[in-house]
Amino acid sequence: MSAGSPRPTIPSGGQAPYTVPVDLLLLYTRGSELLVGLRQGGFAAGQWDTPSGKLEPGEPLEVGMAREAFEETGLRLPPQQLRVVAMTHWHPPDGVPRIGVFFHLEADPAVHGEPVITEPAECAQLRWAPLHALPAPLLRYTEIGVELFRSGHRYAAMDWPHRPGTAAAADRVG
Repeated sequence: MSAGSPRPTIPSGGQAPYTVPVDLLLLYTRGSELLVGLRQGGFAAGQWDTPSGKLEPGEPLEVGMAREAFEETGLRLPPQQLRVVAMTHWHPPDGVPRIGVFFHLEADPAVHGEPVITEPAECAQLRWAPLHALPAPLLRYTEIGVELFRSGHRYAAMDWPHRPGTAAAADRVG
């Protein structure tokens, strides 16, 4: 902040005024395959994506991801088993930055059930795809999370449109 710039007012209770939508994205794997769905209608129609959604106010991240996975695929994922593997700070064309939190969980049909399409207006097809050969077109936002997961990196900051090789990845997982 430069000298003479007004300081932002922080509301009582010490909460910062900066808020952004938080997207929750699931990297649900079965060995070397990833569960993906073909979006239809609305956002990103015609592109492949992973089960995803938005965090609701006051909801813990893992609980939100488990809720979204159930709403979209019928999977019953124990929130405590979901592991955060990557985060993104995304700047899409609408000018509203967003945070993407990518979770990983290895499939266990005996515990989680089998994935099914529960929102047919939004998902035309679910399938398992090899992590090294995901279907195209894959939503770029999701592609970045998969790249981070596969490379062992945890973070990428991106502008839209994202150009390959411009993600600023840091914080290598040890």
